[in-house]
Amino acid sequence: MMLLWNTPPEWWQYIGMLAGLIVSLSMGYGDKKPYWYKAIVGTLYGTSLLFIGFNVWVPLIPVLFILMFIASNKIQFLRSVFVWKIVEFVAGCSIGVACAFFVQESEWLMIACMGTGGILFAAGGTHINKIGGQKWLRRYLMPVLLTLYMFIGLN
Repeated sequence: MMLLWNTPPEWWQYIGMLAGLIVSLSMGYGDKKPYWYKAIVGTLYGTSLLFIGFNVWVPLIPVLFILMFIASNKIQFLRSVFVWKIVEFVAGCSIGVACAFFVQESEWLMIACMGTGGILFAAGGTHINKIGGQKWLRRYLMPVLLTLYMFIGLN
């Protein structure tokens, strides 16, 4: 099920989605943050897409985000499977899949959304140096590319 608020979305909807993604992807969610805060961050990832419309993946984003955190931190035998990069990759992929549902008319854009979400979210958490690492990939490049793919696919 997919629902667009306007067909095609208007310019302010793309700007709202982009701004929402940049803000939410800039929020910290590390081990020192409580789970209620992580749930809010995961929810904001999905609500950013509500500027464009709704699909079944939007409410699944925070659910997957929290389940992955629990699997990587609280369940002893899953810690070695759900390492931090897997958690970040799945979180990014869930955002990418939600975007891909909006552009399902184009297989290439769907693949681009999913790959961009997963790869740039995970790469954006890589700390190559002590001055911020590659966070700009997740905070800025990922939202810009996803918004661009959505614009191309919906217009």
